[in-house]
Amino acid sequence: MNYVKFIKENAGMFTKIIDCMDAGVWITDEKGVVVMINNVCILTGGMPRETVIGKNMEELIEEGYIIQESSVLKALSSGKKESIIQEVGAGGYILATSIPLYNDEGIIELVVCIEKNISDVINLENLLEQQKQYQETLKNELNAIRKIKNVEKHFDEMIAESPGMIKVRRQISNISVLDSTVLITGESGTGKEVVASMIQKHSKRAEKPFVKINCSAMPESLIESELFGYEKGAFTGADKSGKAGLFELADKGTFFLDEIGELPLPMQSKLLRVIQEQNIRRIGGNQEIKIDVRIIAATNRDLRKEVQKGNFRSDLYYRLYVIPINILPLRHRIEDIKPLAESFLNAINEQYALNKKFTKSAIDELKKYKWPGNVRELKNLIERTALLGGGESISSFQIKMAIDEESRDLTLLQSNDPQRLSLAEMMRDYEKQLILMALNECDTCSEAADMLKIDRSTISRKLRKYNIKRNTT
Repeated sequence: MNYVKFIKENAGMFTKIIDCMDAGVWITDEKGVVVMINNVCILTGGMPRETVIGKNMEELIEEGYIIQESSVLKALSSGKKESIIQEVGAGGYILATSIPLYNDEGIIELVVCIEKNISDVINLENLLEQQKQYQETLKNELNAIRKIKNVEKHFDEMIAESPGMIKVRRQISNISVLDSTVLITGESGTGKEVVASMIQKHSKRAEKPFVKINCSAMPESLIESELFGYEKGAFTGADKSGKAGLFELADKGTFFLDEIGELPLPMQSKLLRVIQEQNIRRIGGNQEIKIDVRIIAATNRDLRKEVQKGNFRSDLYYRLYVIPINILPLRHRIEDIKPLAESFLNAINEQYALNKKFTKSAIDELKKYKWPGNVRELKNLIERTALLGGGESISSFQIKMAIDEESRDLTLLQSNDPQRLSLAEMMRDYEKQLILMALNECDTCSEAADMLKIDRSTISRKLRKYNIKRNTT
């Protein structure tokens, strides 16, 4: 049977049948010429039935009736079922599936193409893809926010209530991601190493080595071999296989030079070369070793004055003085004393399962002191007071005792007077001072006796002994 001839002879009947279908229907001959088309296709394409019938699919593509390609032509070319997705109109899509029909001799006689409107499906897929991309964007933003919050949380752990330390914390936040050299200045005990560690922890080198060296604690005879390493047989006593220096160990990471002002002049010139050229040479070696390190230096000296005195190279000073951070002494940032003291006390409570607290007057007493040893001295005093004092409250009296003891010990250590007091005389003076502090703290001698954990008769006897005039009621 000739299918094309049969369809043409019964065109009216076939047209009524395919017009009842919701899907678009095309029927073409073996050359791709349209034999029949239903109303759904007419409405979609916008051309009259009479215009479309009799035209080849290639013509319809050229005229723009069919966009880009035809599943019919693909089916004629491959000889098998072919499907494509086509865009029609504004935001509309159809799935066109063409099936070739063969005669008894195995020759294609016609192709039936079914078009299904899949606009809703495509739109849904697009919507899902957009949703997926939106979720991915939210996820990335959330991760970024979490990262920022983690950084902020860590920065919050750095006590900064005073304007000076708030500025330092802001500087750390801004420069951590950079690779520039940092010079941290400040008195001993102000927390220069803590600042250096925070810079490294939030830098892009955070997962890389963080090598620290205290220039004042290392003998001058060893510092070069420790920094630069040495080759085998470089000197008597050298390791037979040689040794990598600290700069090599810090490669791709951060190198912290604490107390840089104590570095000997010959080593200053070699450090300058490392900063400028980013390579080192081991002792006894000829090979230049490329390194990639970020330098953070710290000092309690005024390096400008050291440069004027000839103790520090000016060219090295300016190489280090790229990003300066100055940490004020504790006496100039009174606002930090209370939160620092409470932070130290909380850590001690947790470590030793204690429940110590400061009285308000104790905090006031801490704020009065000048803290020559800065934060380090505060930390040590809090630990000593918390562990050696009785009761759950740390009073101003205990703080006074601890400060007075520390000041007296420091005075004795610094004194060169050969006529120092004997142990008995020092104990007598100390006892008198404790009694005077207790009396100043309390309203009556009875209260002072309770504070010192002695009975009233004992404190009365001590008052007479030291000729202290006080109301004994």
